[in-house]
Amino acid sequence: MRPVGGDQQECWARERERRRLVPGNTGFAKDGLMAHLDEPGVLVTVMPSTPLRQPVDFSDALLSLLRRGFSGQTRKAVPAMDRETSTAGALVCFATGGTDSWRAFVAARRDGGTDVGFGSLVRSRRDGGEQQGSWAYRLYILVNVVRVAIETQSRLLEWFHSEGLAVEELQPFELAVAIPAAGGSILIGLAEGWDRVVDDFEPTPSCLEPDPLIRIQVDHWPQTEEEREDLLGRVADRIGNAFGSVRRRHLPPWDQAGRLAPEYA
Repeated sequence: MRPVGGDQQECWARERERRRLVPGNTGFAKDGLMAHLDEPGVLVTVMPSTPLRQPVDFSDALLSLLRRGFSGQTRKAVPAMDRETSTAGALVCFATGGTDSWRAFVAARRDGGTDVGFGSLVRSRRDGGEQQGSWAYRLYILVNVVRVAIETQSRLLEWFHSEGLAVEELQPFELAVAIPAAGGSILIGLAEGWDRVVDDFEPTPSCLEPDPLIRIQVDHWPQTEEEREDLLGRVADRIGNAFGSVRRRHLPPWDQAGRLAPEYA
């Protein structure tokens, strides 16, 4: 990864501020499409180098590229995103629950980036009632939301290239994972085998930041499945770090150098 200049970093910083993706600020990760979720659980966003440019025209062909569902265990929570809409800046597929609120969405943005959001089912109450830190986040959902964002961005870039859009002008990218109000929470839904790795003398790792924001610079978007899996693994590692652990709990404890199992996330 090559370091980007200060101008590029400032460009992304301004865009995060514009989209209310500054940890600790009021409304962190609750604006835009996230406001339509039954609860703003997690947002994964891919920002191109010039997010204020809007070179993308919306069409049925572009809409057909959006992922209509999740995989692995997440599919049980949200089987399909079968409804469609658009805004001035995004083309959206989403799923609803028993109300008009959304449970999840995937969006192609007019700037050439991708957003994937997931609502209340990403977490559940722990024992301990209503106090701060009584939440447990499902790791397989957090990781699968990242997978959908990576795969959707890959599809979009392939299509942009076929339509004559200068994809190289969108590079580098910043991939960010925003998890609002996660301070004190723990991870559940770990990979196979972690339920048998218990240390009675060590407290369960928890999230120390009130609003974790994970950011990864991607100079060139991954072209192959292996490269996409490598990027997914990097982001999954950092999600684990945000929740207080350097152990790769998205992988079985006996295969820490392996790949994510498709049936998991």
